[in-house]
Amino acid sequence: MKRTNPFGDAAPLQRKVRVTQKEINEGVFGEKYKREVYEKTKKLLFNGAQAFMGDMWNGNSEENCTVVHLRSPSEAPSPQSGPGDVCNGYERCDLLRGQTFLGSDGRLMKASLPLPRLAPNKQTATNCFSCLKFSNITQQCSQCDRLMCQHCSKVCDSCMRMCCSVCSVADYNESYDKVICYDCVSYRG
Repeated sequence: MKRTNPFGDAAPLQRKVRVTQKEINEGVFGEKYKREVYEKTKKLLFNGAQAFMGDMWNGNSEENCTVVHLRSPSEAPSPQSGPGDVCNGYERCDLLRGQTFLGSDGRLMKASLPLPRLAPNKQTATNCFSCLKFSNITQQCSQCDRLMCQHCSKVCDSCMRMCCSVCSVADYNESYDKVICYDCVSYRG
């Protein structure tokens, strides 16, 4: 025969309770912990970007580094370019129109200067952006302003502007293939 329980039915059951990090994270201080993780991750990403860019960012103000577009050292500076066109001794980086970049203070910034446009009849001997073949390039993409050869250039069926393969999509819904640039795709939506 079994011995009876001396505490009766009113005694609580005894369990082994193990509290894991997951329960702590989702508990009372969950929002605080998530904020700490977010800030730590952001700091690590920003420090990694700074380490990758090297000594390009020496200051913490926007005046020290406003990156917009790349000029090769062989090109003569344009008349509108001033001392702000060089970022701590480096030429500006190449950005697409409307593209943002990480400033020296860790905030997202928009490109402030438009990319230079080439004259339409000017021929340049260089590599095509799309196929990387050396040729006399006569076309420039209307979307990203990159140079391309005649074999890689496409004409948008909606607006009839030149665009590269990166800035266009093919529409196979019709009886023939249509090329549509990203500006026209956003309007068709």
